[in-house]
Amino acid sequence: KQWYQRRVAITAGGRSSMPLNYMLVEVLFGGLLELPVPRYPELFYGSILIQLCQLMADHLPQVLAQAVAYVYERLDTMNTVLVDRFGSWFAYFLSNFKYHWTWSEWEECVKLNKTDPNHPKPKFLKEVFLKLLWLTFHEKLKDVIPDEFASLLPLKPGYNHKFAEVTAENNLQSKCAKALIESIKNREGVEMMIGSLDPLPDGAMDGRELDPVYPEAKLEVVVQTILRVGCKSISHISVALNRYLYTHVCNDLFCFVASFLSKIL
Repeated sequence: KQWYQRRVAITAGGRSSMPLNYMLVEVLFGGLLELPVPRYPELFYGSILIQLCQLMADHLPQVLAQAVAYVYERLDTMNTVLVDRFGSWFAYFLSNFKYHWTWSEWEECVKLNKTDPNHPKPKFLKEVFLKLLWLTFHEKLKDVIPDEFASLLPLKPGYNHKFAEVTAENNLQSKCAKALIESIKNREGVEMMIGSLDPLPDGAMDGRELDPVYPEAKLEVVVQTILRVGCKSISHISVALNRYLYTHVCNDLFCFVASFLSKIL
């Protein structure tokens, strides 16, 4: 905002011919793409550019688009660390502007992906779409990205629920997992959820001694179930953790699971 106020002051002083829009973008891009690491967190540069685009909507977005095109044309000469950093920023930027972009100018990526899949341009766009998947749903991504780029989109994320299919080895765990999923869907209390795990032993399924002692069998079922419930997106898993684990820390088992998941997620 201070930069924007200075721009207004300079323009009011009769010096509007100064290419301030270009200067702002060049300085911010220079800081973002500084090696070995930028002076400030990457989010700082991304947030500033978003605010400037909102404050100077009539001019700065066009300049920023030119800068993106300039960098895009030079991807094959850039340090791979900078390409990845630029892709992270671009995905963040798109997610804040409803994924609008002049995608038609990048249709060459589709052709290059067929003839030379390792070319920096299609690989860059694939990485951008993959990063966007962390910020939205796969279905949403398919809706907002033109159909011509379908071949560059990541595959729809799936999940591998260990107890989805009942076998002779996991019969008890599968039944408990199914009961726990139903408890979660019905938003039952923590007592009911824990009750669905009562058939499981307090230690290991095979009866071996654990050191330190912890509810391995129940832990595995709860972890698999929580990840299954929140498999659609990072926001779903966050909601699942907050709703079914972190709000029930008074329960020893759920407290243990919350502590365990916080180390791996």
